[in-house]
Amino acid sequence: MNYSKWSVSSAGNFFHNDQAFVHRKVFILHLDDHKLFAKGLENCIIPFFPLADIINIKDGHRALRFMKDIITDKSRIDLIITDINHPGLKGDEFLVQLRQFEYKMKVPRTPAIVLSFVDAANMPQLCRPGLNMVDRYFSKAAEMEDIVDALEDIMYPNE
Repeated sequence: MNYSKWSVSSAGNFFHNDQAFVHRKVFILHLDDHKLFAKGLENCIIPFFPLADIINIKDGHRALRFMKDIITDKSRIDLIITDINHPGLKGDEFLVQLRQFEYKMKVPRTPAIVLSFVDAANMPQLCRPGLNMVDRYFSKAAEMEDIVDALEDIMYPNE
C-alpha cells in the first residue's frame, strides 16, 4: 500500500504530513525576474522546507556567475528553480552553460526544476530524454502540491 505525503482535511484542503522526512538545511537558487512570483513561491516553500535558504536572482548572467563561484568555492546549491524568460541569459541557455561548466569542473550536476509559462514542448533542448538538463518541468499554473512533491523527491531522494 502506498501512502501519500499529502492528506486532505475534512474541509477539503490539502495538508502535508511533515513526519514523512527529517528536515535538513537546503540551499535553493531561484531564478525569476518577477518579484511577486518569487516571494509567493518562497512563501509556499518555507512551510514545507523550514530550513531552506532561498537565494533569488533576476538575471541569467548573474545566476551563472553565482553558480560558477559556488562551484569554484566548493560550496553547494541543492536545487535550482528557474523560469525560462528573464533578463540576461534565458533559463535554457543558463542551464546549458551551467551543465558545461559542471562537466568541465568534474562536479556533480545540480538538480534543476523549470517553472515557467513557456510550454515544455517549446524547450526540446531541456526536455529531451537522456540530456539530463532538468529534473522536472512545470507550468507556473501547476498545483503547489505537485511542486512540493518534486522538491521533496529531488532534495530528499532516500526518505
